[in-house]
Amino acid sequence: MTRLILALVPALALAACDKPAVVTTEPADDMAVTTTPAESGVPAAAAVVDTADYLARAAAGDRFEIDSSKAILEKTGNADVKAFANMMIADHQKSSDELKAAARKAGLDVPPASLDPDQQGQIDAIRKTSGADADRVYLNAQRTAHAMALSLHTDYAANGTVPDLKATAGRIATVVQQHSDKLSTISIK
Repeated sequence: MTRLILALVPALALAACDKPAVVTTEPADDMAVTTTPAESGVPAAAAVVDTADYLARAAAGDRFEIDSSKAILEKTGNADVKAFANMMIADHQKSSDELKAAARKAGLDVPPASLDPDQQGQIDAIRKTSGADADRVYLNAQRTAHAMALSLHTDYAANGTVPDLKATAGRIATVVQQHSDKLSTISIK
């Protein structure tokens, strides 16, 4: 037991410095066991989220929400999907504007939004399908995108370094959660 405690002290010290740690313990039979902090139950320190990366990913996420929603509006006949897509366009334009304003206030530039290949592929898939299939592709893409956006904004709100952006990220995370909740109520026949 003493050896376990002595082995955990350096890991805790490293975790406090945000350094990955490997914990080595020696069971009674003297076979060394190596685990990561998560496997050993040692809490890892909260990671600081890079502000430039956060802004780029948030901008790309909003661009994806807007562009994919515009794409589905050209395809769908489902009133619930149309209403959700229109809400996405309005809300994600608003969150883009809020992020830009908070970044400017902090003296930061927001990079132009650019979609990653996966995001562009999902929009292309919406455009290539029709009817209920297009609705399904869109809604599945929205579920994935909102899970990623919720994680992104929540992480920055908790661990970011720019106070105005942290506050904005927290507000946006609340809206993204509402979108996720709404997605769970939309069904395709």
